[in-house]
Amino acid sequence: MKKSSSYFLISLLSLNLLLISCGKSFKGKTGTTTPPTKNIAYKFDSQNMCWSQSSIVGGSLMSENDPLSKSMVIILSTFEDIKTNTKHAYHCSGTLIEKNHILSAAHCFQKVGEKLLAASFVTANNMNCGSSFNKNLVFPINLDQIFYPKEFTAFEQPSSNSANNDIAIVSFEAILPTDYVPLPLSSMDLKKINSNQVKNLLLVGYGSTGTNKNQPPSLRSVVKSTTDLILQTNTTNTSASKSLIDTFKIIGVKQRNAKGGCTGDSGGALLLNTPQGYEIMGVGSYIVPLDTKNNACEFGEFYYTHSLSYIDWIKSVINKKSL
Repeated sequence: MKKSSSYFLISLLSLNLLLISCGKSFKGKTGTTTPPTKNIAYKFDSQNMCWSQSSIVGGSLMSENDPLSKSMVIILSTFEDIKTNTKHAYHCSGTLIEKNHILSAAHCFQKVGEKLLAASFVTANNMNCGSSFNKNLVFPINLDQIFYPKEFTAFEQPSSNSANNDIAIVSFEAILPTDYVPLPLSSMDLKKINSNQVKNLLLVGYGSTGTNKNQPPSLRSVVKSTTDLILQTNTTNTSASKSLIDTFKIIGVKQRNAKGGCTGDSGGALLLNTPQGYEIMGVGSYIVPLDTKNNACEFGEFYYTHSLSYIDWIKSVINKKSL
């Protein structure tokens, strides 16, 4: 892959900034709120590009021996504020869907008022120095090989009238570790879901373990019931309930019992546990806080871009850009 070493270095050095601004601000019906940064002293080893200490909320760390972990990647990105030239680092999650294609969220690569300088992905459960992580597991992303639906505009606020189209595909040429395998996209109709088809849901990502916690990325997962799915908008005095899939191409998951997605889980997968194995049904997009304290990760609603709604676009990108 053709990419300047200087931009790759920027992307690696940006890891040092991740604890200052890891992931996106929460965006939902109550507006945009940025989680305050806590002064947690996670020591970063700049020579080895890892943290000497060490995130889905209320979930479990995924074992490096779990086959499912060999389909997940950390997305690292460095942006520059267009007005101030200040650099910001973010991390997201992604899922391997083909040998050379990663599915993630579009807002991980496009932000209002910011320019993407560099991006990389990491094939590891975490970036802790005491684990099996090493610099050879960090792969640069060619910015020309990030694809979005033509309707996507830099993510600001979920529209009340149309889909956000918050989905992206990263194509790459790198040779991944031999145990890395893609996950299939689900073709299941969620409106007709039953326990014989889906045992439960699994949320997977590298996000924080709480609303105000900024931590090095670690792969975590949490099991949710199919009854936690949100498929309809709430009925109000002025409007009837609408199908989230038909109207907005999204699906939601209730963050009940302080278990769900958080900052850094953007781009991560919502998986269906089927008799045939895990299948991708959604891509992490945004959180709606439901309480006055904005504890979105614990008591909010996490919304995913409905991948099946974009299946034709996904296939067209893979078929036309297959490397």
